[in-house]
Amino acid sequence: CSVGVASGLASLPVAPPCKENYGRVGALIADLSSQHGTPPFSPHVTVLGGFGDQLDQDQVLARTRALAAQVAPYRCRVADVACGSSYFQMVYLRMHKDAPVLNAHAASVSCFQVAPSSKPAYMPHMSLLYGDLANEVREQVVEAVAGQHKDLLVDTEFLVRSFHLYRTDPTDLLMKTWEEVAVFPLSGHE
Repeated sequence: CSVGVASGLASLPVAPPCKENYGRVGALIADLSSQHGTPPFSPHVTVLGGFGDQLDQDQVLARTRALAAQVAPYRCRVADVACGSSYFQMVYLRMHKDAPVLNAHAASVSCFQVAPSSKPAYMPHMSLLYGDLANEVREQVVEAVAGQHKDLLVDTEFLVRSFHLYRTDPTDLLMKTWEEVAVFPLSGHE
């Protein structure tokens, strides 16, 4: 997970640690980005994004450390491939809404005191393509991924072992100013 801090907003993404799955998804992201002229990025599932603008960096770091201490490592499983209409959710692998996944999100919302009404309902996902693409293009990409990468859609999962805290600026669509601030191993108990 990644979280932004200090002058920017924070994000808590989880990077899949399994090299095989990370490599396959990373290669697909790079390939799709190249095909569509969109920015590449590392595979991740965001636990909570766009928070922390009212906190200083030390507060965000302390809260993230406490959050990681209460959340146990958990599994994230791929459900299917889908498309959305927002820039950072153009095409994505939707994750199963298993209890540990939803609990990690709920714990982060509580930890950072994010008002539930200030965010859309949580949809765990791993983006494959960022951008502003026509609906027909998004649907074609979904069909291509479903047809050519079935291996990613069947029994793909990864063990989440840490939260990655990022400083993010949602207006920076190329993510040039985004930076990882710290990594926090999950050490809670089930």
